[in-house]
Amino acid sequence: MRNLLSAAMILGAAVLASPTTAAEPECTPATARAATLDDIIAERVHGQCVTVDGIAWRRSLYPDVAAIYAERRGGPVKRIALSTRRPDPKAPIEVSPDMTVGEFALQSEQWTGFEAVPRRVTVTGKAGRCRGGAMRGGEPDQLIGYRSFSGCSSSGGGMSLVGVATEVAAFPVTRLTPADATPDLIGLSPLAPESVWTPRFAAAADAVFAALASGKPERWKPLFGGPWLASADHQRIAALLNDKKAPFRAVLRSERPSRAIFGWHFYGPPSAADRLASETQENAEALVCWSDRADAARLWPIAAFDADNAPGRPYACVRITYSMGNGKPSWRAYVEEPGSGLPEPKR
Repeated sequence: MRNLLSAAMILGAAVLASPTTAAEPECTPATARAATLDDIIAERVHGQCVTVDGIAWRRSLYPDVAAIYAERRGGPVKRIALSTRRPDPKAPIEVSPDMTVGEFALQSEQWTGFEAVPRRVTVTGKAGRCRGGAMRGGEPDQLIGYRSFSGCSSSGGGMSLVGVATEVAAFPVTRLTPADATPDLIGLSPLAPESVWTPRFAAAADAVFAALASGKPERWKPLFGGPWLASADHQRIAALLNDKKAPFRAVLRSERPSRAIFGWHFYGPPSAADRLASETQENAEALVCWSDRADAARLWPIAAFDADNAPGRPYACVRITYSMGNGKPSWRAYVEEPGSGLPEPKR
């Protein structure tokens, strides 16, 4: 296994417990005991040399893929936040008075691959408690971790982990689909056919699809904000429509694409009371996805962050916000930027 990119944990001005000194026994994979993120958070391994497995993605260390989806729909947070270290600690930097070292490190473009591509990793290090004070770095090959999401702050509390991370040569980390996800992890629900919002979003979706399929910006630009559509967003949408690897290309050329209209929920499936309340609201939001796949029903995204139109997705999606203010319907469509979700599983 090879060393991962160095990473440092951030949260305000919190700081880690001191790393192992020369007088202490060396903490290595051979001397470490197996532990979990729950063990660290619950302080069951305080002061011990441990080895922890997890998934490093988007500046966080998760115990598994399920924890990512559970958190995104409002479930328990089980992760340790990660920040990539600056590649050259001696390089001059410009830091505002209210910016921490960790916050600056997040802006480093050289290590964006570490944040964007999820990796299964093993971290070996010393578990300890957070301490207040100024944040300090470690050796170039160290991964410094804190923020157990149980109270790690500048005033103390919470647990820390200082050690070295190695990448595990194992099966890749990919998104969950309706076919392989448990119901408690699914954060998107199809709109009920009888909902007053369903025909509204269906009509809007038809208009968006026809405008995008025309390939003419003068037709689709008004639906995505018109004069309020930023130039960068205009260019991004145009690039997606012209990208041969982007899912829009295949979907828009399909004669009879499948379509699904989803609403999302964060604390479990929507109750009857929730559905009834949504019927009388003036505003609503939905995710509309199309697919040219015959088996689209088992491939739809189960969470909004996977509806990112990344190359290789078997669906293309837009988000639509709808308003019935003063009884006058109005809506706007948005296209999410590729890269917000987990990679597509190979089929």
